[in-house]
Amino acid sequence: MFMVVTAHYKCLCELFEVSLKELSEELQYDGDEKYERKIKLMLRNIIIEHEYMITFLNNHDDLYTNICFFEVFATNFTCVALLFVETFKFWFPGYSLGFAAFVQFLLFCTVGTIIENASERAVEAIYEIPWYCLKKERALEFLIMFKKAQNPNFLSIGGIAPLSVATAKEIINKMYSFYMMFLSFIDEKAVEKLLEGEN
Repeated sequence: MFMVVTAHYKCLCELFEVSLKELSEELQYDGDEKYERKIKLMLRNIIIEHEYMITFLNNHDDLYTNICFFEVFATNFTCVALLFVETFKFWFPGYSLGFAAFVQFLLFCTVGTIIENASERAVEAIYEIPWYCLKKERALEFLIMFKKAQNPNFLSIGGIAPLSVATAKEIINKMYSFYMMFLSFIDEKAVEKLLEGEN
């Protein structure tokens, strides 16, 4: 379901870009009444599309933000725990479990980056519109959309951080620091004796 939302939002952004390009091609400094009606209709449709995109992503961020948080927390905790286990004792299934958890974590973050990139492309398409060719009323309508576009939306991890590959990099750095902190508190000789006692 999460992947379907991503694909749908990416399609919405691409259709929005097409609408903006069509508007750019139609814009000119002077035009008759028929031209003005056409531009007004095109601009209103673009504003409605933009509002729908914002609402769609906000609604799905509300739905998935907690899922993203628990997914990221669980996969990273699994990776750290398995690293800790594998440091002191070879356990073959641990490698496959750790790899699966790490891949799942990266997939979630990649989905967030795809949405982030789609939003940024839509914003760039808004910036490229020659809005100065619009009449005053249309220009004001466009500038309202322009202002909203300056704060693009994204999926978040429990409302704490954006779900993206950049965040994944930071989390991996913290995960490594956490693992090293674990090791600094552990008495290796005591762990080796404990493991020898089990054998």
